[in-house]
Amino acid sequence: MRDIATVAALAVLVSGEPLTAAASDDPKAVAYEALSSLLLGNAAAFANVTLPVDGVQAILRPSPPSGDERARIDEQLARVKLSTRLPPLFEGEPVDDGKAPPVGTRIVYRTQLGGSLVPVVEVRSTAGWRVDPRYWVAERLQQDANLQDATPPMIVKRFMFHIMNRDTDELKA
Repeated sequence: MRDIATVAALAVLVSGEPLTAAASDDPKAVAYEALSSLLLGNAAAFANVTLPVDGVQAILRPSPPSGDERARIDEQLARVKLSTRLPPLFEGEPVDDGKAPPVGTRIVYRTQLGGSLVPVVEVRSTAGWRVDPRYWVAERLQQDANLQDATPPMIVKRFMFHIMNRDTDELKA
């Protein structure tokens, strides 16, 4: 039943309508809205579901896609499946499933977009769930930085990749 409600909420989000208070309490709906508004170039909707972050302009499209590009993005969004291997965590501890998560609780989803595995980090705020786009901003800035393999940002990037893929042998290295 919860999956049906999530799908219904996601369908509303694709239409461009802002999140309702109930939808902002659904972390999957918020994650989907952040991804769709980012890909579709809807800066206002993106700001509505994300934490304020310096440098976010680096990831926002200057204009919405049209034509074939819009059709490809719509197809991609229709295939988005958000999954997580960890429960919501507050200060590193799992949150009791029967209670509302406290402010500061985090959930890390992952999804496939194109050929990339994308992490979607969410934080419970006083206004509901919000996506933390710092990781996306850092990724975009690193793409332009021409970093060497042994630099701390690249080591952290590989670490996150191996965590998301459960590559325990690589993590030991």
